[in-house]
Amino acid sequence: MFIKFASEQMISELIPIVDDFQRAFQAADNTKDFNVLHKGVEMILKHLLEILKDKGVRDIEALGKTFDPRYHEAMMQDESEDHPENTVLEELQKGYMINDRVLRTAKVRVSKKREGRKDSESKADE
Repeated sequence: MFIKFASEQMISELIPIVDDFQRAFQAADNTKDFNVLHKGVEMILKHLLEILKDKGVRDIEALGKTFDPRYHEAMMQDESEDHPENTVLEELQKGYMINDRVLRTAKVRVSKKREGRKDSESKADE
């Protein structure tokens, strides 16, 4: 019974977001102004993020952090002389947690050690 009412509460909080999207698209259609649409969608995103924050949802910090498979999913690795090995270089998709539980890992690009030069590259430099 609790889950049913919890779902209804969450849905009742999301319905105004749907209304906001409809108003934003209507305003953009009326003005044909991309900036109006952009501003409207930006405001809706802010409102949605506030709702999620109130429910205990937060971003997983990734950029510049040491790769941690509990929170990050490595999609790519790049050699880097500028960063220590296993440093998150780029966040490809945000990750989220609710309270202390991972909802979705952050998809990231991670640094790796620069591999030694091959003999053919050394000879070409001579």
